[in-house]
Amino acid sequence: MIRRKGEKKVMKTNSLKLTKIVLTIALGFALCFAQESPERLAVYAYGSNDVGINKSIGNKLLATMVQSGVYMEIGDPASFQDELARSGKSDLASIIQVAKRYGTDYVCAVNITEVFGTHSISARLIKIASSQVVKTALVDHSLRSLEDLTAVSNELARQLVSHVAAVPTSPPVAIAPFPPVAEAVLAPPPPHPAMVLPPPVAFAAPQQDTVPQLPPPPPPQLELPPEQQPPPPLPPPPLSLAEILAPAPVAALAQKQCAKTYNINELLFKIKENFPIQLKDCSSKLAKDMLTPVSFGGKKLEPKSFMMQCPIDGIKKELPDGFPGVDKVIGSLTNFVQGIMNIAMAGGALDPKKLISAVSSMNVDGLLNEIKSLSNNECVVDEPYNVPAPSVSIAPQVVESGSSEGNNNGAVSFGIRAGINLSHTNAEYDDVYDENSRKYISGSGNYGDIFGMQFGFVLDFPASEMFHVQPGLMYIQKGMDDGKSVTAHYLELPLQISLKLSVFRLGVGPYIGLCVDGGGIFSDLDLGFSTGFGFDIGMFYIGAFYDYGFADMSDVRNFNFYNRTLGFNLGINL
Repeated sequence: MIRRKGEKKVMKTNSLKLTKIVLTIALGFALCFAQESPERLAVYAYGSNDVGINKSIGNKLLATMVQSGVYMEIGDPASFQDELARSGKSDLASIIQVAKRYGTDYVCAVNITEVFGTHSISARLIKIASSQVVKTALVDHSLRSLEDLTAVSNELARQLVSHVAAVPTSPPVAIAPFPPVAEAVLAPPPPHPAMVLPPPVAFAAPQQDTVPQLPPPPPPQLELPPEQQPPPPLPPPPLSLAEILAPAPVAALAQKQCAKTYNINELLFKIKENFPIQLKDCSSKLAKDMLTPVSFGGKKLEPKSFMMQCPIDGIKKELPDGFPGVDKVIGSLTNFVQGIMNIAMAGGALDPKKLISAVSSMNVDGLLNEIKSLSNNECVVDEPYNVPAPSVSIAPQVVESGSSEGNNNGAVSFGIRAGINLSHTNAEYDDVYDENSRKYISGSGNYGDIFGMQFGFVLDFPASEMFHVQPGLMYIQKGMDDGKSVTAHYLELPLQISLKLSVFRLGVGPYIGLCVDGGGIFSDLDLGFSTGFGFDIGMFYIGAFYDYGFADMSDVRNFNFYNRTLGFNLGINL
């Protein structure tokens, strides 16, 4: 069948229009599916003693971040929060493990810590696929009302979502129709350059957000004869040796961006060496304060606030100045201390014994791994760290008096002692009339024992790691039983030189006593020699002593009395 030229032109035009429609529909679908879907997010808040505060902040923060359009909720956020709350675990590894089971892309861990009457709320946004903290937020605010909870949640969400462009989803791009390319295709070929060219075909100007148009083809250029063509450009001169050996400008730029690099292994070494010591010192000081009566200067510290601040302030001095991401490091340390506090407060109130036990059994390996994973900065390098040799110093090391290591590091400590004692009197008599034999006799012997009590305090001055000097002031009861009990009351000043081997202590030294009430039998001044031993178990002391009096304490004619005392005491080392 023979078709006319007009029919061929119509068929070709229809085919081009159909192609145009198909391309328009395909481009529309591509733009629709190119829009990124929101990431699935879960939030877990912990740390507050009020479970309602934890849940409220978690729910409000989740709702605020979902409203931003960047994230969407997981299927059952309430079950996710309840499972972690029942487990009592707040470390990142446990949170990430539970989050994986719920199919979330990101999890936000919110730690609530009460400090000095206000709350410090820190949040970390973690990408589950890489287990990396991608964003942190910190707010200090009181939590006394629902308005406070809302304000804190909004501020945390603002800080956490700031790394994503907060631009509303744009409407679908309007696709303008293709220009009538059929006429351009069927247009006659361009005339010879010598001829006058007709004006170009006028297409409609493209509207905003339309498919960009192809630029018009360049006009044809006439080829010049070889003798009229310009000479080719000269090749560049060869590089000199100095230019070849010169450092690349990229390296110089990188050096400017990181004026100083930090070795992550040096930071981890300092934390491993010093943070456990800080925790032990602070927990020991807090336990002593809680166990010491108010009349003896105890119970001055607010337990939770002190324990959350003391070790963190101590370790901050060890962190390098300008270390990138120091807020993340402090956040990890704070969460670690909070975990110890949760163990010590399992029954509600803080238990000093549980606190000491939790600190003694702690393991910082997981903490160090977490800090190392957070330090993903181009200025932080992972290189071997050579531990520096300890410097020799003549000056004594200064340690706070509340330190549990104070007795070994040159610090003066204070101790309280109390106990019971068994005492009697050794008597020497000369030319004393005996009614039974009706003669004057001389001799010596011991009167019967009586029970008494003693309490007071001691100071401990460590002259070295093994030898300590311990002066003290004690109230003690001594006396004898000669058919009836005779009790004398003394104020004693003992001075002991003690040998300390680990927890064992052996002491010896003189004492001087002032008899404040001798019952008409004992005189004023007592001098003697005291020896004893004991055990320093943590902050507690248990021991025994024996006093041997040299001075004659008798106020009775022809009698000399010498005190002999065996005592047992308990104490607290502050």
